[in-house]
Amino acid sequence: MRVALQVDPSKFYYFRLRKNPPPDFINFMEGFMEFLAVKMIKELKSAINKQKYKKDWESLSATWVKRKKSLKLDPRIWKASGETMESIRWWYSRVDDCYYVGVHPRKMHHVYKSGGIYKSKKGKALIIDIIRWLEFGTRYMKPRPLFTPVLIDMRKRLPEFYQEYITSVKGKRAFKKVVTAGKPIGVTFPKSSTKKKVSAKTVKKAPSVAVTKTSKKKAVKTVAKKNKGNAKPVKSAPAPVAKKPQKKTGKKGK
Repeated sequence: MRVALQVDPSKFYYFRLRKNPPPDFINFMEGFMEFLAVKMIKELKSAINKQKYKKDWESLSATWVKRKKSLKLDPRIWKASGETMESIRWWYSRVDDCYYVGVHPRKMHHVYKSGGIYKSKKGKALIIDIIRWLEFGTRYMKPRPLFTPVLIDMRKRLPEFYQEYITSVKGKRAFKKVVTAGKPIGVTFPKSSTKKKVSAKTVKKAPSVAVTKTSKKKAVKTVAKKNKGNAKPVKSAPAPVAKKPQKKTGKKGK
C-alpha cells in the first residue's frame, strides 16, 4: 500500500507502507497530509509577506506601482489588497482521495478601492487566473514564481516537517495507538519512537547452521550442545569377547 501526497498535478510524494496497515496508522498518515497542506499555506503567506523570492522576481511596472500608491495598496509583489493571499485554502477530495492547496476555481477578484476592495463589486478576473499570470507570466509580464519554489523548499524540508508533526501529536491517544507499520521514504523516526524494545533475554534464537559438506560436523556439534543436559544417559553395550579357535578332534583318514 502507498500513500501519495499530491501538491501539484505533476508532483507526488509517495509513502510506502506494509500490507494491511492498522486503521490507527492510516489516520496518523492522513493527519500528516493535512498537516502538510496547512503548513504549505503558511509557507506561501510567509514567502509573500517577507518577499522571500524577490531577488528572482522582476520589479513591478511603474504604472502598477503608481496605481498601488494612489489606492493606498500594499507595494509588495504578489500582494495588493491581500484578497488573493487570503483566498488560498486547502481541501480534501474523496473522489481521488487527495489533499489540495489552492483557490476556488470560480472565485472572482473584487474591484479595488482606496485601502482595499469593494466586497460588493466583483471584477472581471478570476483569482485562479491572477495566480496563473503571476506564477507563469503572460505575453506582457514576466513570471514571478511563488508556488514552485515553495514546493521545492518544502520537499527538501520534508523530514523536518515530519518530525514537527510527530512532536505536535505526541502524547495524544491516536499517537499512542500507532504501530509503526511503515515510514515515509527518506524520513527517519525520532529517538523517542513508540516502538517497543524487546530485550535479548526474551528472544530465543534457534541455531542457524547451513548443512553443507564442510559444515556437517558443526551441525552435529550444535545439535549435541542443544540437547546437552536434556538427553538421558545411554548404557553402552558390552564389548564382544573374542573366542579362541577350537582344535578339531576328528580322526585322520588312512
